[in-house]
Formats: sequence, structure tokens, C-alpha cells
Amino acid sequence: MTVLVTGAAGLIGTAIVRNLLARGENVVALDRTLNTGRLDDLLTVDAVTAVQADITDTQALDGAVAKNGVSRIIHTAAALPPASEDKPRLGFDINITGTNNIFDVAVAHGVARVVYPSSVSTYRDQSDYGDAVLDEESLQNPFSIYGVTKLANEFAARSYTRNAGLDCRGLRICTVFGHGRLTGRSAAASAMISQAAVGTPYICPVTAEQTSAYIYVEDVADLMVRTTFAEGLTRDVYCVGSNRASLGDVAELVRDFLPDADITFAPDAAGFPQINRMSGARLEADLGFQMPALADRVRHQINVARAERQLPPLT
Repeated sequence: MTVLVTGAAGLIGTAIVRNLLARGENVVALDRTLNTGRLDDLLTVDAVTAVQADITDTQALDGAVAKNGVSRIIHTAAALPPASEDKPRLGFDINITGTNNIFDVAVAHGVARVVYPSSVSTYRDQSDYGDAVLDEESLQNPFSIYGVTKLANEFAARSYTRNAGLDCRGLRICTVFGHGRLTGRSAAASAMISQAAVGTPYICPVTAEQTSAYIYVEDVADLMVRTTFAEGLTRDVYCVGSNRASLGDVAELVRDFLPDADITFAPDAAGFPQINRMSGARLEADLGFQMPALADRVRHQINVARAERQLPPLT
């Protein structure tokens, strides 16, 4: 089976490509900038067809699907904060128009399923919900352009399903962490873990009390791939599970593995609005998936970062 992955050279996209190849699938890896360093070792693999194109280019998308016999699409390409907030037109062009282009091409070529990431940013701040654990029925009311575009994707996907019969499945993803996560307000945990892993001091620009609903990049990729092929799915949009923790908690987990880790928090470190309680129970039940413990995923990221520097893994 051939799967088109958009945003294939991004953090999540690369993990998806590797997951698909491990399953024995053929992959069309599409990104407007393929040579980011994340995907370079796979661009010459026989099972990978590399396509350098932008999702706003409908002709390029049409060709990528038609020429390669694509049967399913995992669409991860997006403009993320702060770019989506600083350049609203960019956010709307890529996240809404680009996503609708994917849906159009999928309908035109009879693609069996499109899986796309929605976001926890379609909700508001946790303070608006108290201690409630959010799920698929919780009130959505985004306050960022990025959140608005992701909510628009959910509405558009339902419309394509209703009017064109396209099987669209969205996953509302929470705070993703992993080695190589560089952008966004919630990237601090990733930077903290990776820098500590190689012995680099880290001064966190976000307060230790900042609490988020964390999910490791490898688990996001696994859930998106499983959703791409799963039968018997019961929902068009699912919330994704997570591990709730503060940045202070993450720092302590790192020190459990690396007692000499030099992690401090800037005196003027501030927080930001963020959802930190979300249930992925429905998705996990439909896929037979169990969320790994946060400590296990922190350890995994430490070893990935150390391997990149040719350092030995944790014993």
C-alpha cells in the first residue's frame, strides 16, 4: 500500500515515515523543504518517493497522488505558532486552504482515508474548564489563529465526508515532545531533555509550574499510522491521550536519569495558556493502544539525543 505523508520532513512527519517503512508500506514523502536533516537517510530508499512541493500547489499534489497510486494520506504539513500568529495569512493559506487541497485531491483520486492532526489548541485554557479532563464532547473555543485553523479543518473534514464520502479522521493532539522539537511555546520540555542528555546546561525560559498534557513524538506517529489502517473506528475526530506534568516534573525525571543535569529556570520565566488534562480513552480503546509512561519516553529521548552525538546510551 502507498501512503502519502505531507510535512514528511517535519518532526512528526519523519517519525510517521519511519513507522510506515517499518510496517512494510511504500511512502510518498512530500514537503516543501525535504533536506532538513531528519529525513535525509531515507530519501534514496526504494520504498520512498520524495516529492518537494507545497500543499498550496494543487497541481503538484494531484501529480503526487495520481503518479504513485496513493491509497491513503497522512497530512501533517502545517504552519505552527509562532509563525501562524505572526503571519495570519500564512496560517490560513497553509492550514486551511492547503488542508482543503488535500481533501479535494483525495476525493478526485478515490483515496480510501485521510488522517490529519487537529489540536488541543481548539479548546481554551485549562482554567476555563477547572479540573475537568477534556474529551471529544468538551466545548471548543480557540483563542489562537492556529487553533481556529485546526477547528476549521474539523468542520471541513466533516463536510467532505458528508458531501463526498471521503473517510477523514482527525486526532486532537496535545503537547508533543521529542528530540529536534525546536519551535513553539511548548518546545521547552524537548530542549531541556535533549540538552541535558549531552551535558549542555539548560536555562528554561518557561516557568517550572507550566503544566501540559505531554505526548512523545513516536507515540503520535504510531497513533496516526494505526488510525490510517484501522477498521471499526467509531469517531471522525478523537482526542489523543497524554501524560500530565509540569516542566518542573520533567526536570526531575531528567535528573532521575542524569543526576548531574544542569537545569535551571530563568528568573523572569513566565507561563502561557495551555490545556493540561485530556483523555484519549476512546482512541486507545478503538486502536488497542496503551500510552507509555512519561519516564520511559523521557529516557528514550535522552538516548536519541545521545546517539546523535555518538554518546553511549543510558545503562
